This record gives sequence, structure tokens and C-alpha cells, in this order.
Amino acid sequence: DSAISLLQNHNLADELTKAYLGKVEIFVKINKPIDAESVLVKAQNLVKKTGNLRDLTSCYLMQHQIKLANTNYKEALDDYLMYSKLKDSLQNKINNKIIQELQVNYKIQKKENELEKERSKSLLLEKSNQEERFLKWLAVGVGLLFLILISGTSFLIYTRKIREKQDQFSKQIIGNIEEERHRIARDLHDDIGQSLSILKSKVNKESADSSSISIEMKKELERIIEQTREISQNLYPSHLEKVGLVRSVASLTENIQNSAGIECSFTIPDEIDKLSADTKTHLFRIIQECTNNTIKHAKATALKISIEAKKENFVLTYIDNGHGVSKNKSKVGMGLNSIRERVKILHGTLLIEDKLVKGFKLIITFKNS
Repeated sequence: DSAISLLQNHNLADELTKAYLGKVEIFVKINKPIDAESVLVKAQNLVKKTGNLRDLTSCYLMQHQIKLANTNYKEALDDYLMYSKLKDSLQNKINNKIIQELQVNYKIQKKENELEKERSKSLLLEKSNQEERFLKWLAVGVGLLFLILISGTSFLIYTRKIREKQDQFSKQIIGNIEEERHRIARDLHDDIGQSLSILKSKVNKESADSSSISIEMKKELERIIEQTREISQNLYPSHLEKVGLVRSVASLTENIQNSAGIECSFTIPDEIDKLSADTKTHLFRIIQECTNNTIKHAKATALKISIEAKKENFVLTYIDNGHGVSKNKSKVGMGLNSIRERVKILHGTLLIEDKLVKGFKLIITFKNS
């Protein structure tokens, strides 16, 4: 108990879990299943936080022994089967790791042997005709070096120009897309939205003169007007210019919570609104694309958005608890490619963590200027 108290004070979760499991094992041995079960609950709660597969396996074993002591044989059997399954899975991982290490060592040893053979042959050739070989390879080496330098320089210049053209083309495409969205949004708001508003006024006037127009028709007309306004806002976030990025993200997350039932939270400093309008538009589009993917594909119940100021950079982090991103590169959609292009325009770096057991995590670092 003293060791457990000490581990709790130092927040050593893994060591504290093992201490709890040891205490459970002692209670099982002295036939105190109730005390053992109480301590096991604490160990299981810690395992949920740490995600340690070995400790989870031990929890199922202890749970099996407690159920066995309580003569609950069916649940004891289920727990033992789960323990056996996790133990086999853990052993397979260990075996695979050992096999991979052995394969790597074998390849290294094979390459070393091949290099040693080549070294021996080279020494024999050098002894047989050292001066002639030296002059010949010197000439060849100088020629190759010159050719490599020219080819390398040309290739670097060519790839740099290609990359610059690609970046410029991507930037132009995204700019054209934003302009087209702006145009369509303006047409929806000014033309269709105005026409619907006029129609609504006429309907209200007709309904005042006659009761023939149903309430359902009025509601449907109001719904169409609201949908048109929402589509216009999604196409071009004009509210960014009026209320800023922080309140725009707040409005976006509120709509997601109300329409999709996904729990949303965000943390964005007020100084983010000091950035340029283009930068805030790109950030909003990135966040919007991430939330769309979460709603459509992830089947998540919660998401979190945060932007932190770190020295000369801002760090945007997006997390949800859904299925995560596909590891098959051929299935990467246009949304993720669009995010990558916008990050390039921001001169930032993009990191997507695909080693998570569950969920999706995106980190973007960009200059705060």
C-alpha cells in the first residue's frame, strides 16, 4: 500500500497498474475475492488510460481467477478465453518483432560478407596492375564526377522549377475555386435568395387575404430560404471578414453539434484574428474539410480543434475519435489533397498520425505572420 501511495503521488500509471495487479493476486491467494475485485477495478481504469496490452492481459487473468473463486465458471471461462486470446496476440507481436530483427541482422550480415568479398577482389586487382588501374579509374572517376555534378545540378534546377510551377498552379487553382465559390455564393444570396424572399413576402400577403395557403407551404418556403442561406455561407465564409475566425469556428462547431450530434470543443487564441484574410480563409477551409470528413466517414462522437501560439509559429491540432484515416494511399480523397495544398500555401508543415488505435489526429504548424 505504501508503494501504491508513492506511485500515485508521482503519477506513474504503468507501475501503479502493476502494483494494483500484484495486490489483486495476493487477495486471490488469501481467498479474498471481494477485496481483489475492488482493487482490480482500479487497475482496469488505469489500463483504459495507458492502453498497455500486457497489463490488459493480466487484468483478464486476475478477473478469471476472481470469477473462479466465486464459482462463476461461465464468466471465468469467458475471461480466460479473452486472456488467452490477448496473450497469443501479444506473443505474436513479440515473435514478429524478433523475426524482423533477425531478418534485418541477416541482411546486414549478408551485405557485409558481400562487401568483404568485393574488397578482397579489389585488393587482388590492385596488386596485379596498380599503376594502370589507378590511371584508368582516375580518368573515369573524374569524368563521372563531372557528369554527376552537371546532371545533379541540372536535375536540382529542373525539379525546383517543376515544384515552383506545381505550387503556383495549386495556389492558382485554390484561388480560382475560392473566387468561384464567392461568385456562386453571391448569386445564391443576391439572386435566388432575394427571389425567395420576395416570394415569401407575396405568400405572406396572400395568406393575409386568403386562408388557402397552407402553413406547411410557408414552413417549406422558410426551410428552402434557410437552406439557400446555409449553402451560400458554406460556399464562401463571408462571416470571417465580419466576426473573425474564432467566432466562425464557434458557429461551425455549434451547427455540427446541433445537426450531427457530435460533441465539439475548440480552443483558439484571439490573436489568430490578426492574421491576414487569406490565411484565416485557408485555416477555416482546413477545419471545415476535417469536420466534413468526420461527419461523413469517421462515425465519431466527439472532435476537438485547437490552435496554440508557440514562439514564432501557430500549431493547429484537429482530433476526433472516429475510425481514423485510411492507410491505403490510393484511397486518399481530394479533401486531404486540398488540405495539403493549403498547407503549402501557408508555408507550413502537415503531420497526420496514423498509428493511433482509434481516431484521427492532424497537426499543422505555420508562421504566425
